[in-house]
This record gives sequence, structure tokens and C-alpha cells, in this order.
Amino acid sequence: MYKFKYVICLVSMVLLSGNLFAQGLNEGMVTGSIKAKSTNQPIENISAVLFDLVDSTIVSGTMTDPKGKFIINHIPDGNYYVIFQCIGYKEINSGAFSINSQHKKQDFG
Repeated sequence: MYKFKYVICLVSMVLLSGNLFAQGLNEGMVTGSIKAKSTNQPIENISAVLFDLVDSTIVSGTMTDPKGKFIINHIPDGNYYVIFQCIGYKEINSGAFSINSQHKKQDFG
């Protein structure tokens, strides 16, 4: 009886972990690196805000790190654009892009 409970518990854990892993595969990401045009040096603390293309609602956002890099994870399939902005710099719109089963990552350098 003990072995049976152990096997049921083990099988349940394997099935649940596979299901959680599969959910992560259905999400996309946006990555990139921001550098100053004049010096080609990375810029820290630039906000990168992800918007839904259809209704312009904010989906997610982040800030660039000291190396000018950013990552926005856990993006569901859809059509988006990113606005990059910081005081002292011109706001930049990425333009439209899609996250879907064929294109899970958008890289802005």
C-alpha cells in the first residue's frame, strides 16, 4: 500500500511539473540594449514600456540595467509596441510587432 501511494504521488508531481513548464512555453519575451547614438555607450534607467497594439493599454514594463540591457518576460501572444523614454532623451516608439507561436522573442539589439 505504501508503494502505491508513493507511485501516485510521484506521477502526480511529474504531470503537474510538465503542465507548469508547458505554460511557460506559451509566453514570449522582449529584450534589447539601449545605447547613446553619439557615444555608443549603454544608457541606464531608460524605461521600456510594453503596450497592447489594439487598445494601447500597458501590458508590462521595465528599466534598463547599468549595461543598457532590458528584458520583459511572460508576454502572452498578441500584437504590441514598446515606448522607450527617459528625461533628457527623445522618446522612441519601436513600431508594431507580434508575439505568437512562431515568434516568441522580439530583440531590440
